[in-house]
Amino acid sequence: MQNSTTGQENYNKRQVTINRTTVARNKRAPLTHNQKLLANEIRIKLHRQLVKAIQQNIEIKQKQYVAKKELEKELSKKEREGLLNKIFEFIVHLFPVGFIGIIATFVMPRLKGVMVYERPLEVVMLFLALCIPWMTQMSCMPLYSKIGHDTYLFKNIRPEKIILKYTPGVLLISVLFEAIFVGVYSILAHFSLNLFFYILASCALHSFFALLMTYGSSAKKWSPWILSWTIYGLTFLFFPTKLLFAPLFASLFILSFLVFK
Repeated sequence: MQNSTTGQENYNKRQVTINRTTVARNKRAPLTHNQKLLANEIRIKLHRQLVKAIQQNIEIKQKQYVAKKELEKELSKKEREGLLNKIFEFIVHLFPVGFIGIIATFVMPRLKGVMVYERPLEVVMLFLALCIPWMTQMSCMPLYSKIGHDTYLFKNIRPEKIILKYTPGVLLISVLFEAIFVGVYSILAHFSLNLFFYILASCALHSFFALLMTYGSSAKKWSPWILSWTIYGLTFLFFPTKLLFAPLFASLFILSFLVFK
């Protein structure tokens, strides 16, 4: 009985506490006009900040989308330009073969019966046509390597400076190897000493011409490259029996271009 009375008293006390709290809340003073205005201003500021943040987020996404589209467009443009450049370079590299091939059709009939140091000129030209391509390729490989190495290390260095600096040394080494090859072949083919020096001079001039012509592919400047081959072909057309003239005149042109550039 006593426990029941105690429980009832505790319940009554809790109810009294709850009622007092409710009354205290109901007795809070109402907001004044200034407080209402301040509260509205705070709500408006928060709303504006929220709207501004949303707008900034939208603008950022729009800029990212535009930048992505521009990047895709730029990459597509570069791919097209790269493809066009490759096609152009392919056509440019075919130019000397086609141009000199056409000239050769007019020149070859004029070479019949022409002798060079007691050998038919056609035989000498055939030998030069077989050995000059790989000889010049052998000569140019170290120069191409040096151009690539120096332009990678020194971004502002110009290819023509590298070519003019290293061409004499590379040419000297190339001529030494060419002399050995031409000498062995001359002994086997029973060429005279004069013909040996004539062929060696032609090989040396073609190597010199090829070394200077590395400027075209290394600097991507094709106009002097095309002009040099044009001079080579026209010289061969007008002086077909003077095999040293074509590489000599073409080399002098590209050399003067590189020196005075």
